[in-house]
Amino acid sequence: MEAKGRVLAAAALMTALWPAAVLAQLDASTLRGTVVDEGGQPLAGVTVEMEFKGEGRQKVVKTATTDKKGAYIRVGLKPGPWRVTLRKDGYKPGGFDTQLSGGGISEIPPVHLTASAAGAASGGTAPGAAPGPPPAAVLGADEASKQISAAYGKALDALRAGRSAEAEDLFKAIVAAAPNLGPAHYNLAYLYDKKGDVAGAEAEYRRAIEVEPGASDSYVALATLLARAQREEDALKVLTDAAGRFAEDGRFQFALGATAFNMGRTAEAEAAFAKAALLDPANAESLFYLGSLALSRNDVRAAVERLEKYVSVAPESAPNRGAATALLATLKKTK
Repeated sequence: MEAKGRVLAAAALMTALWPAAVLAQLDASTLRGTVVDEGGQPLAGVTVEMEFKGEGRQKVVKTATTDKKGAYIRVGLKPGPWRVTLRKDGYKPGGFDTQLSGGGISEIPPVHLTASAAGAASGGTAPGAAPGPPPAAVLGADEASKQISAAYGKALDALRAGRSAEAEDLFKAIVAAAPNLGPAHYNLAYLYDKKGDVAGAEAEYRRAIEVEPGASDSYVALATLLARAQREEDALKVLTDAAGRFAEDGRFQFALGATAFNMGRTAEAEAAFAKAALLDPANAESLFYLGSLALSRNDVRAAVERLEKYVSVAPESAPNRGAATALLATLKKTK
C-alpha cells in the first residue's frame, strides 16, 4: 500500500483513547524508634541503615540518622522483611530484624548501643511512577488512512469491552499497515503487558518511543514496566536519558522522582519531585515524598512544612494522607 509511509504526514487528527498505564506503587511503610546508650540516655547522630531482605534483584538500602532525642523515623519503605543496623563512632554496632506492613507505622522499642567500637554509614532509597495523558494519533485523509482510522476505532472498542485478544489482533494489523503510528504501538504494548508478555511489551513501548519521541507516556510506561520486572537501573536510564526533553512535564518529573526514590538516588529524587510539585500542583504526592526526604536527613522543619502543605491540598482519598497526618502529630510532639 503506497499510503503506508505517508500516514503520519497528513494533518487530520483522530483522538486516541489510550488505556491508563500502570502506576507503580509508592513505598509507604514507616519505621520509627529510638537509640540509647547503656544508661538509657538518647544517642544523637546514630546512622540507622535499613536493608530490604525480601525478594528482588536489586539491593535496597535506606538510611536515617537519630536526632538529639535519639529518635529516627524513615518513610517510604517497602512492606516486608528488613534488617536494621545501627552504627555510631565509639559504639559497637547494633541491629535487629523487623517485618513492615504496607502503609503502616512500625514502632521499634529503644535499642541500646554499647560503648567501644566505631561504626560506619551508607545508603538511601525511595517511590514509583505515573503516566500522563495520551497524545493524539495522527492519520491522513486518504482512503488507506480512513481504513486504518476505522480499524483503530474498532480496536479501542474491543479494548474498552475487555476483548483483549480481538484488540491485540486489530492493533497488530494496524502497526503492520501504519508502522509509525505511536499510539497503536503503545496500546499493543499495554495488551502484551496485561497478559504478562514483558519482552513483547518492552519492544512495543520502545517502538512507540522511537516513532513518537515527544510522547512522555511511553517513557513512563516503559520505566514502570521495567521497574516492576525488577530492572530498576534500566527503568531509571529510560527516564534520565529523556529528562531534558520533558523538563517542563510534571507527570514525567514525578515518574523520574519516584523511580530515583525507590533506587536510593535521593538527590535526584528530591530535584525531580520539586519540579513535579511546581509543574503539576494537582498531584500532591510530590509534597509527601519531599517531606519524607527532608525527614530522612533530620530536617524536621522542612518535613513539617511540606507534610502540612500536602495535607492541606491532598484530597481525602489521597494514598498517603493518613501517614502524613500521623507523622505530623509525631513530629510536632518532638519539636
